[in-house]
Amino acid sequence: MPHEKNPSTSSRRDVVYIQDGVRIEHDDGGYSVTNPNGIAVSCGPDGSIEGKLPVIRALSVADISRVTQHHIARVCDTVSHTLHFEGGGVLSYMHSSSGEGYEFSGHNVYVEMSRDGVVIVHGTTPD
Repeated sequence: MPHEKNPSTSSRRDVVYIQDGVRIEHDDGGYSVTNPNGIAVSCGPDGSIEGKLPVIRALSVADISRVTQHHIARVCDTVSHTLHFEGGGVLSYMHSSSGEGYEFSGHNVYVEMSRDGVVIVHGTTPD
C-alpha cells in the first residue's frame, strides 16, 4: 500500500473533485479523495479512477456531444453504464434500481461529485 502524504482539501483542478473531500497524496504519484458521506475515490498516476459511491442521486454529462458511445446493461436489480468520450476517456458505473451506488471506475476523465451523490462528468481529461 502506498505511503500516505499530507492531506489537503479536494480542489477543482483534481481529476476527481469531491465536495467536502480530503485529498491524500501517494508516493506512486496517485492520490485518493474521500468525504464524510462515504465517497472514496482513488486516482492512479496512469489516469485510472476507482471508487465507491454509496449513492448516485444523479449523473450528468457536461457536454453530451463529447460522448461517442454509451452502453447500458440491466441485470436483476442493477444497472451498469459505460460511457466513451472523444479523446479516449471512459467512465463506468453500476448502481441499483433504487440509486444505491456500487462501483465507479474510469480512465482519463474529469469528474465532479457533490457531497450527496450528484456526479458531473466533463469528459476526457486534457493532455
